[in-house]
Amino acid sequence: MSVMLQSLNNIRTLRAMAREFSIDVLEEMLEKFRVVTKERREEEEQQQRELAERQEKISTWLELDES
Repeated sequence: MSVMLQSLNNIRTLRAMAREFSIDVLEEMLEKFRVVTKERREEEEQQQRELAERQEKISTWLELDES
């Protein structure tokens, strides 16, 4: 993990950094984090759906092969 991400993951560092910004800027950053988090969550859900789909196709082919 990069040093910057480690800093963002540390609550004390975040508090110290937050003192340098206005509430408006912090709220704007928060909204951007929410958007990025939502997009990442959606990407992971899509990957899980695709994986499940592939597994289902493999199972279908294996069942057909056994017949």
